[in-house]
Amino acid sequence: MRLLEKYMLLIADICKDGQTGKKKLQKLMYLIERKGVQLDLRYSIHFFGPYSSRLDHAIHILENEDCLEINTSEKTHRIIMKNQESRHLSKEDDALVDEVRRAFYHKTPMELEALTTIDYVATTLLHGKARREDVIKQVKVIKGKKFSAQDLEKGYDLLIEQGYISA
Repeated sequence: MRLLEKYMLLIADICKDGQTGKKKLQKLMYLIERKGVQLDLRYSIHFFGPYSSRLDHAIHILENEDCLEINTSEKTHRIIMKNQESRHLSKEDDALVDEVRRAFYHKTPMELEALTTIDYVATTLLHGKARREDVIKQVKVIKGKKFSAQDLEKGYDLLIEQGYISA
């Protein structure tokens, strides 16, 4: 399966409510890739946490191919799928996506921003070798006062619970 097809299937799944915006999509795709689904999205740190310009480019390709619409009439740029693919992910990928779905799809974009930033700092910036307090401190440096230490601690615990970072 080509990556663009895989992106389309995942975007359709994530955005099926018609209310999901680009920020939430970016964060959920990050978590799906971190869970083990091969997406080659190459995330870097950005104002709202981990961001993939490749994913943003894919969204615009799909928009140009009339597969989805980006509704920019509100603050959130909502993504609305037009065409539903009949193809499916592999059983292995689908199982991984289902884990992410159960743990994270109900989270707000702000909650996902905190979670993915914690994970990115722990695994990419600090190479998985940092202590909890080092990760929280670095997230505070990046995000300033946007998130409380208590919220970051809870997020860190959830990421441990879901197998993203080690205790």
